[in-house]
Amino acid sequence: MVYPAYTQTGPESPTPGTKPIYLYLRLSKYHKDKADAIERQRIDLTRMLTAEGGWTIMGEYIDNDSASSPAIKTRKGWRQLNADIKAEKIGAVAFWKLDRTNRIASQCIEWIGDCQRAGVQLRCRSR
Repeated sequence: MVYPAYTQTGPESPTPGTKPIYLYLRLSKYHKDKADAIERQRIDLTRMLTAEGGWTIMGEYIDNDSASSPAIKTRKGWRQLNADIKAEKIGAVAFWKLDRTNRIASQCIEWIGDCQRAGVQLRCRSR
């Protein structure tokens, strides 16, 4: 399945008393069980954010590709997410696991630092 880089899935503005949050969903092309891991990530993150309370999911950035260094150039959802972070359009991002953002630890740490400097809250599913 081909996904657009960004899809608005929520309302125009967050529900009163909540903060807007965006999901980043990524599936490697080489996922073993061939199931829709994008949907599994969406369900897990929605449940987590609902249980926490205080969030309105506004939209999704999606990549159905690898997190390898060469593949990052083609990850349209990732590129759009980071452009929107730099443009100060996003205040919070939820992702399934940190390795969904990048496989290289130093680049994950750099991204977390960039988000902190931009005032972006990060939420990660934990088990």
